[in-house]
Amino acid sequence: MEPVALRPLSFGEILDTSFNLFKRNFKSAVIVSAVIMVPLTLLGAAATAGLAPADLAAIEDPNASVEEVLSLMGALFGAIGIGTLLQLLGSILVQAATTRIYSENYRGIKIDPGDALRFGLRRLPAMIGLTLVTSIGMLIGFILCLAPGIWLYAAWGLAPAALIAEGAGPIQSLRRSFALVKGSWWRVFAMLFVASLLVAVITSVVTAPIQFAVTFGSGFADSPDTAMGGFLAANTLISGLATALTLPFSAAIVVALYFDQKVRKEGFDLERLIADLGEPPGAVAPPNTADPSDPFGLG
Repeated sequence: MEPVALRPLSFGEILDTSFNLFKRNFKSAVIVSAVIMVPLTLLGAAATAGLAPADLAAIEDPNASVEEVLSLMGALFGAIGIGTLLQLLGSILVQAATTRIYSENYRGIKIDPGDALRFGLRRLPAMIGLTLVTSIGMLIGFILCLAPGIWLYAAWGLAPAALIAEGAGPIQSLRRSFALVKGSWWRVFAMLFVASLLVAVITSVVTAPIQFAVTFGSGFADSPDTAMGGFLAANTLISGLATALTLPFSAAIVVALYFDQKVRKEGFDLERLIADLGEPPGAVAPPNTADPSDPFGLG
């Protein structure tokens, strides 16, 4: 496989590179995403359907006690939360595995889905830690004032790629992202924002007709209350499958931005990449054994 060209890219070229990364690794990325997301989505949908309360009458009953309403709402949000939590866990793992695939592409190496998945599993605790830190940090930023949350969204936007490509820890990855984005905040923010819009549009196109059919079909159920579990389970299933399709593309954009910023900020080129990693382009993917001496954590 030909390595990805390492040179400063324009806004449009980053999008084009992202699409090419996704296209040339489509099979591996989608297999990884499906292997992770499909079982977790089905499990989440089953859990949601089983835990969702069948009788919602207490919500509309003026004579219902506060305890009854709170208990019902707790069960309802708990059912939704289980499915959401499983999807989030799957999304983090997909991001780790697909980021590995795309990062290796910059070395001219194509790895198979199994290698990517095993690597993603090893880095999953670090990715979860990174997700928690960034989520809490941005949430605080949004609560205190909208601007800090938006600023952190871009400043920390390249952290997942740094964590996977450099073998860094969560805090170190945040620092690396901050250093790479510094001086290019508006450019990185615009790219991430456009990527989010593209993913949202694709997701809407895929899910809207199905969600409409599910909502319309639930109206023919014998009881609206008993249809609630099925409705929530169907929505969990739809959103999970949509995530399986769109998340690999989102990861490709972050990786393309990460390497582009390394080229711009650090004069990074293919020769330096190969020298740092000590492997010729086109080599067979190495076994996924952690090597502390490898600064990029690619094995």
